[in-house]
Amino acid sequence: MDLLVTLVLAAMTFGFNHTSYWSPYSKLDVLPIEAKDNPVFTKDSYLLNSNNNFFQLAINTSSTPILRSFLDTTTNNSNFKSREAKRILSILEVPLLCANKTNNILILGAGSGDDVAYALGQRVPHIDAVEIDPVICKLGKTRHPNRPYLNPRVSLHNEDARTFLRYTKNGYDLVEFAFLDPGNTLCSSSFLRVDSYVYTKESIESVLRCLNPDGVGCISFATDLSNSITAKFYNTVQAAWGHPPLVLLNKESNIWVLFGPGLSSAKISDIIAGHPGLELWVPDHEQSLAPTITDQWPFLYTCFNTAGTAIYFVILFALIVVPAIFIFFTQKKDAAVADLSNMFLLGLAFMLIETKSIVQLSLLFGSTWIVSAAVITTVLCLALLANFIVQRAKQIPLVYLYTALALAIFLDYFFLVPSTTNVHPLLVAFISVLIACLPIFFSGMIFSSCFLQANNPSSYLATNLLGVAFGGVAENLSLVCGIKSLTWVALIFYGLSAFCIYFKQKSRSISNKS
Repeated sequence: MDLLVTLVLAAMTFGFNHTSYWSPYSKLDVLPIEAKDNPVFTKDSYLLNSNNNFFQLAINTSSTPILRSFLDTTTNNSNFKSREAKRILSILEVPLLCANKTNNILILGAGSGDDVAYALGQRVPHIDAVEIDPVICKLGKTRHPNRPYLNPRVSLHNEDARTFLRYTKNGYDLVEFAFLDPGNTLCSSSFLRVDSYVYTKESIESVLRCLNPDGVGCISFATDLSNSITAKFYNTVQAAWGHPPLVLLNKESNIWVLFGPGLSSAKISDIIAGHPGLELWVPDHEQSLAPTITDQWPFLYTCFNTAGTAIYFVILFALIVVPAIFIFFTQKKDAAVADLSNMFLLGLAFMLIETKSIVQLSLLFGSTWIVSAAVITTVLCLALLANFIVQRAKQIPLVYLYTALALAIFLDYFFLVPSTTNVHPLLVAFISVLIACLPIFFSGMIFSSCFLQANNPSSYLATNLLGVAFGGVAENLSLVCGIKSLTWVALIFYGLSAFCIYFKQKSRSISNKS
């Protein structure tokens, strides 16, 4: 009955709103927009909202002669939609103007297809368009006014940008990061988003590898010179390329970070001279100290201040270190306390490993529910297998399990997802997920072995869950030290867990002798 009611309500909701779609990444709303006598906002144009926030526009950008005439006649006194159309078209043309040639270009984060449609209007012979969201890809094929993804000169790739860069063998005259996820796909409070791994040093290095000898890379982004993101882009590209990039910005808070072997300062100067409002930006001393975005620290949107970091460490110390000291040095030191401490530490370390795996595997799938589903499914399967082995096999010495756990953690730490490979993506994903989650298998066997001997199972389980909750606080250490740091923190907690078992066995040995 409940299922029937749910299906009826879902059907009613669908019937009332024909413009909403649910993709693997967000709720998408398509809102038609049209302006009379405006060749950009035509009948089929639409505004795309993500999670009820503005995300993208789908407008007519391919009719070059008509658009050029429109741009020439649009002034500051024109209506808002005309001025907005002119602004959008000027944004789309900058990357193509900066390229020396445009025979073969790659657009990462192609969205509904505005950048692709504009490039087609500029007679680009071939375009590889990469878009991770399958619903947005479909909208580009069926609802975009130019239907750019149906053009034979376009190859649409519905996959993660890093995955495409990992396997492509093509050479490009221009690679454009086309205003990827602007922060609306996930909650603004999230420190890791769908596009976080696209802007890392390793990603820029992948782009440089697939540029032709006179090719240019371009990061288009909506930010301004006062935002730390601008400085992070500059420093990240410089670290990857070995040379300072050229950064263009306009009055509408849009930037273009330019790099690559074909970048010409003289040509950029000519573009600036012909486009009032464009100017070059160079970071000052303070901005030059902004952190570099890497696969181990992919937190593009995270801003730090010393006071906030200090407060976090004080809270972490108060919530975890102080209670641990209290338990070990002020309470009665017996086997029961050691068991409860062990359960707490196992839960805490488990949460760190799981969080690290979810974040790290975003490099393969993007920061989506797919990653969480893959990791959680693997965790559940490994936990089930661990329980089965513990129940069926003879009692395995815990020293062997802790040794295997330590080796699995070391393997996980030193394993890196390859930047380029010929191995099938599914096999790479399987190996990566398995290695990332392997420590959970051995820790699961340790937990099951200890839980079988519990005199008070409910207390043991409650203490373990409490450790998981505190692990949710400790996992934010990754924002300070990087993703891989969680591996070492987890190893420390597992080491303390082993010490608790050693203390328990020693206490029992003393009691037996007494």
